[in-house]
Amino acid sequence: MKALGLVICSLCSFYAHAQLNFTAQVKGGFLIPHHSTMRGLMNHAQSLEVSAIYRVDSSHVAYRNLNKPSFGLIAGLIRNNNQTNNGNVVYTGLLAQKNLYEKKNRCIALSIAGGLGYSTKIFDIETNRANIAMGARVNGLLQIGLKHYWKISKQTAFKASVDLTHFSNGNIQMPNLGFNYLFLGLGLNRSIGQKTVRPAIHKEWNSTLVWELGLNYGRRQISIDDRQHINMASIGMNLVYPQSEIAQWRMGFNVFYDRSYVHTDLQALPKGQSMDKVTEVAWVGGHEYRMGKLGFTSELGIYLYRPTDKKRRYYEAVGLRLYPRSNLYLSTRLKVHLTSADYIEFGIGYQLKSKSKVKLGFRNGWRWIGNTLGLQQ
Repeated sequence: MKALGLVICSLCSFYAHAQLNFTAQVKGGFLIPHHSTMRGLMNHAQSLEVSAIYRVDSSHVAYRNLNKPSFGLIAGLIRNNNQTNNGNVVYTGLLAQKNLYEKKNRCIALSIAGGLGYSTKIFDIETNRANIAMGARVNGLLQIGLKHYWKISKQTAFKASVDLTHFSNGNIQMPNLGFNYLFLGLGLNRSIGQKTVRPAIHKEWNSTLVWELGLNYGRRQISIDDRQHINMASIGMNLVYPQSEIAQWRMGFNVFYDRSYVHTDLQALPKGQSMDKVTEVAWVGGHEYRMGKLGFTSELGIYLYRPTDKKRRYYEAVGLRLYPRSNLYLSTRLKVHLTSADYIEFGIGYQLKSKSKVKLGFRNGWRWIGNTLGLQQ
């Protein structure tokens, strides 16, 4: 949870002393054929990657809560040996990192990055049928890595890394198996100058209970053979409890309108379906890191009702929020069933502060639930 929450640091304005660390590295690895239909796409790949990150000052709450985080930007180019079918991928995104082990001259860190990638070769029914993995040129990026730094001078460090890099489009355009790469990297890290940055904290929203209502819209394709888009909608109702000055827990209910349950390949979607055939109801629990005007959310939902067993009993979701006002947000969210993407949603939501003052913390949240339900004296 904390590793994912680091991403939000990349999106905030900071005002704390931090040092810029610039890294350039070369990487070698291969594209992993994680599905039987992708065996012909497996190839060796090479990558050139650069990043720039800042470490948060020890005086800030994010330093304490997220275990010495760093944040910044990442960009790179991946060259596939199979140029005919796989082409190249250019990517950029937000990077967050936290230390797992640190001594005077050595450091081991966990990193996560999210952003966008552009693929030069995608599936085409006439010219590139072999690329059964990529249906869109623009795809989402997710990278998780382990970094090892050795200082070779006061401002320079040698860097070795291993990371898993994923690209896919959330079923907006089929096919959507995606590319997964496993890379080993070597490079140099250089510390440059000083910069003053600090995240804004909304203490007024982290001392009371908050009620939240959100409306979302999404669309997806089902198969390569049938390219029609299916529209989705959902409504979410949550009660939010503060964990810290930058984090909140949430629980509530999501109701989804999902016409994929009545979809049949190469046929128009039937009209006049009863709501019980296209409606999902789920109990959901989740978490949000919020600083400045941005938030990062993660959720786990359990279906209380679904028309059929077509989908798993549970789902996961991760998303980003923009708060143009303190109680109003715009959001994007990826809904996933284990490792299979369902669809991407875009939404708007409103939050209402209650008059109930509460104590921060996960345990205090459970105590509040017990007191509210009369389970504690």
